[in-house]
Amino acid sequence: MASEASAPTCDVGLYGLAVMGQNFALNMASKGFRVAVCNRSPEKVDTTIERAKAEGDLPMEGHKVKPTAKGRGRTFTREEFLQAD
Repeated sequence: MASEASAPTCDVGLYGLAVMGQNFALNMASKGFRVAVCNRSPEKVDTTIERAKAEGDLPMEGHKVKPTAKGRGRTFTREEFLQAD
């Protein structure tokens, strides 16, 4: 397993890679955001990563990232991403 220092960092994480989620992730990556993707079924992650590579080696990660993101001095956990207001 990769250490925290060598683990990939991403700008945004997206869970759910059906048609809309996959296209949303690819669109963000095409704009330069480094995207971490996750899905209940790992096959969808693999498919999305393959599409990102085929569409111009877009900055996208899956399987190797932790479910946290650091932004503007604060770390957000997966639970905070899922909370509804």
